[in-house]
Amino acid sequence: MSESAPIAMDDPTGNSLTGTVAGRFEIENRVGVGGMGEVYRARDTRLKCSVALKRLAPALQNDALYRRRLMEEAQRCAQMRNEPRVAAVYDFLETPDDFFLVMEFVEGETLRQRLTRPIQLQEFLHIAGQCAEALVAAHDRGILHGDIKPENIMLTPAGQVKILDFGVAKQILSSEDDITVDRAGTFSGTPAYMAPEVLLRKPANGRADIFSLGIVFYESLTGHHPFRGDSFSVTSDRIRGENPAPAHRFNSDVSPALESVLQRMLAKKPADRYPGARDLLADIDHLQTGLTPARLLRLLPIQQRKASARRGFWLGAAAVALVAAVTQVPQVRRLWDGSGSPAVIHLVVLPLRTSSTDATDRAFCDGLSEALALWLAQVGDKAHLDVVPPSEVRDKSVQNVEQARKNFGANRVLEGTVSQSGNQARVVYTLVDALTGKMLGGNAITMSSSDRFAMEDKLVASVARALGMEAKRETRVDQGTHEPAAYDYYLLGRGYLQDYHKPENVDSAIDVFKHALEQDPNYAKAYAGLGQSYWRKYGQTQARSWVPLAQKACQRAVELDEGLAAAHNCLGVVSSGTGKPQQATEEFRRAASLEPSNDEALLGLASAFESQGKPQEAESYFKKAIDLRPQYWGGYARLGNFYFAAARYKDAEEQYRRLIQLVPEGDFGYSNLGAAYLAEGRYGEAIQQFDRGLTLQPSATGYSNLATTYFYQHRFAESARTYELAVRLPDAEYWQWGNLAEAYAMVPAQSARDRPAYLKASALVDEVLRVNPHDYEAIHWASLYQAMLGHRSAALALLRRVPSGTPLSPDIWALAAKIHHHLGLDRRAIIEVEKAVAAGYPKPLLRDDPAFSALSSNLQFQRIVQ
Repeated sequence: MSESAPIAMDDPTGNSLTGTVAGRFEIENRVGVGGMGEVYRARDTRLKCSVALKRLAPALQNDALYRRRLMEEAQRCAQMRNEPRVAAVYDFLETPDDFFLVMEFVEGETLRQRLTRPIQLQEFLHIAGQCAEALVAAHDRGILHGDIKPENIMLTPAGQVKILDFGVAKQILSSEDDITVDRAGTFSGTPAYMAPEVLLRKPANGRADIFSLGIVFYESLTGHHPFRGDSFSVTSDRIRGENPAPAHRFNSDVSPALESVLQRMLAKKPADRYPGARDLLADIDHLQTGLTPARLLRLLPIQQRKASARRGFWLGAAAVALVAAVTQVPQVRRLWDGSGSPAVIHLVVLPLRTSSTDATDRAFCDGLSEALALWLAQVGDKAHLDVVPPSEVRDKSVQNVEQARKNFGANRVLEGTVSQSGNQARVVYTLVDALTGKMLGGNAITMSSSDRFAMEDKLVASVARALGMEAKRETRVDQGTHEPAAYDYYLLGRGYLQDYHKPENVDSAIDVFKHALEQDPNYAKAYAGLGQSYWRKYGQTQARSWVPLAQKACQRAVELDEGLAAAHNCLGVVSSGTGKPQQATEEFRRAASLEPSNDEALLGLASAFESQGKPQEAESYFKKAIDLRPQYWGGYARLGNFYFAAARYKDAEEQYRRLIQLVPEGDFGYSNLGAAYLAEGRYGEAIQQFDRGLTLQPSATGYSNLATTYFYQHRFAESARTYELAVRLPDAEYWQWGNLAEAYAMVPAQSARDRPAYLKASALVDEVLRVNPHDYEAIHWASLYQAMLGHRSAALALLRRVPSGTPLSPDIWALAAKIHHHLGLDRRAIIEVEKAVAAGYPKPLLRDDPAFSALSSNLQFQRIVQ
């Protein structure tokens, strides 16, 4: 192990080297001592400046291993000589009696010293961002620091960060997927700041440094180490097996957004942490952007999005069932009945907790949480009870009452625990007033763990009474099977799908749904869950082999239970996603008839009619969904997007403003409103909205929208940099890669980078077309990419796949014009520009798009865009 040697500590005590000369350096005093080395302040007699000289501790002078490590430190730091966040190494000095690293002398104090005084949030974020920049610099050069801790972070009097002591750094080797240390099993660094995989002597990568920095951040914000015990073994056990208490318990300035950053940095599994330091830096940058003198703006995690057909600016939307979890976010304002109780109960069911560390037990708790929430939504009166779907609770990482209130406007929160002893299972729950924190009721239910049906019945009835209502029917809730084991597996599957962002959870869901069907081959709900899991798997992998499996499972669910709305929704989503809008319409219509209160089916119907070119029917069903759940933000988002696609921008603005009223701390409302402003050529106002959304939550959609605004302003370098941020995020899609390519082409120094980006975009859109060959928007994007790559015949062949007379959106007409103009077919391009404008495409975007700059002198083009 290595202890660091801070370079700028003022330690007047000298030793035998004080006052001596090493080469051209006059040694003044020792400023730091660690287990491996000593650091001295010295005077460079030639350059007339102070430097730091680092040498091995006397006891290690003759140890070849440590001599080699000192040389390796010099070599690695030399690679970062020009990096402002890393203390530079200038030379390696050998004398007849000794040898030294000649290093930059950093005036100031260590972060450890700085933490003896309170640190404000703004200063912390300033330091945090610079620390992340230092990791980016090191990791980009293939260097893992390996010993990040407060003693190795220097702060200059000007507030600048310098990272010290790369003495235990290791080389990391780049690969297509990740970076991995080249010496697995070595054990160096400071144990209290080591990542779990390092303590277990497993191969480590750059995410180990991110974990260590997460400990430093937590300590800086709370004043104490999140894992430290009274011995090495206790500390290491906590690092490997315990999650720290939320930082906001010790510092009220820690927002949910900052808490989320800390949790991701401190995830036990490397795969659950930030994939790289650049991703961490992006989140910190946006935390800083949202800082006001009073507080940090609260953030909401990203929602899944569906793209509108616009060149590069896209809309956040509530997707249909199975594509993205449908969320109900109640109004923030309170509705009261005059008696002191809310007229409308906005309920969040928090994930039930268990002391078990077994993944299966946790999945079962998640499944039971979902079942409880769904049944409460069904047995309650929708006019008086709104239940937030548990999938959204999980997506936003809501873990406590305060977060439920702030993220969803909840006025009631249900929380509880599940424990098991022998063949007895016990559920303890409490109902809390989210506005006052007062406990309103609760109960403990203990039953045989073999009778899950009875337990769920009793739990639903008990919670309904605590909410001041009775179930609509006293009969048992219908679990869809008479086999308890099948239902257990079904609950497990639903639980795994609650955290579907993790690929391994989708795999587990597929596995347990299959087990449920082994217990009961006629279990329709399990088939619907299996179909959903297969569709999720396709969404994760884009592997077409999952699509027929999803179709078959959803179809089987319908065959087994024609009266199961979830089965028809399942088949409707897959049909819609595979280019079968008429079949999707039939399935969603059937689901809506079976459950008239099922807004998922209504939204699915609206989308199906929209894709068939039937705008009046689509608008009607969007409005019916809103009438059914007027406090659900998703309905307004979808209706706004419908208006946007139809170039009804003022109508879209109205819906987006209502969306923002319902979810004022959600990023997607601002991004959508910004897109409407952009479509009208109101670039400054658009940038304000995009910045506001990105402050709340970084997303590929938000970055892409902002980059597109820069593009239309001809700020091409800024546009390219911002598109780069978009494609680094996991929700990036083919069109964002295409937009990046187009921006690269406009920046002379980066023009050679456009072809690889076009190739990436082309490969991604081809996968979309293999699943849905009738996606006319994707066909036009694919054609554009082929044209840009110089494949004229392929571009024209793709366009011929669109039947003559097909009703196209304004955006697609504009895309077609761009393709034909690029291919030199300007007469055809002018006709399509005219069609785009007639359909409502914004004239300012045609005028300002560099793709049409060569047409600017064309009198007909001028007439159209004026």
